[in-house]
Amino acid sequence: GTLTMEDDSDLFDPPRRITFSFDSSGWLYTYHLGVAHYLQQALLGGSGGGGGPSSDFAFSGSSGGALVAGALATGIDIHALASFVISCHGECQYNPWRMFPCTDRALQRFVGQAAHKRANGRLRVLLTRIQLWTLKPAVRPETVSAFGSTQHLKQVLRASCHIPFLAGPLPYHVPRQDAPDGSMLHAGGDFIDGLYWPSVLFMWRQFDRADTLVRVSGIGNPLAAIRPPLPVPLHWVVLPPPPETLWKLFAC
Repeated sequence: GTLTMEDDSDLFDPPRRITFSFDSSGWLYTYHLGVAHYLQQALLGGSGGGGGPSSDFAFSGSSGGALVAGALATGIDIHALASFVISCHGECQYNPWRMFPCTDRALQRFVGQAAHKRANGRLRVLLTRIQLWTLKPAVRPETVSAFGSTQHLKQVLRASCHIPFLAGPLPYHVPRQDAPDGSMLHAGGDFIDGLYWPSVLFMWRQFDRADTLVRVSGIGNPLAAIRPPLPVPLHWVVLPPPPETLWKLFAC
């Protein structure tokens, strides 16, 4: 038969996906990792194959939430990542600035070659662009969802976690990235932590408004679909509780 306008409408609609979006979290991203581990095992087909989840799912995140979203998008073994994160407790317990060297080591250890290809088009990372040395100073949100290389992916994830002063006095610099044809893929620049930019003012969580959004909050935001069952002390964001408590957060 022939296609009518009603029949072929799906040919022109963007693919509709379920997007899991992880909020800023600090050390409470151990809760995020527990959620991600459940999703990876129960919904996304496990890990270890290197191919990442199906194209029916997308992921977004800010700060520690971006690390978890990136791990899901690229098929990293979530339980192994959580074990590494919690093993850093002794180094960071009373030295919150040590979170950032630990993050660097995690990125080097777990983000494999060609991870950027699995992240492209399925991962959105929230950053805060800092322009202080221009005629028009600005602080504004920005998302990155196209990655030119695995190194670029690592830099973007690290920039989303960069807390001023704790991580150093200057913003985190991400170099410009060009596509193979010479066109600009990402302008690069100076960035800090993705913070808590309201998604009602800046649509960073989904690739498309038609996507089904599932928001995950480690600090228990009441607007989140998935959150801890009980209130969590906010100082745990920077000063982690004992490892056994972190594992309980992971398991809850």
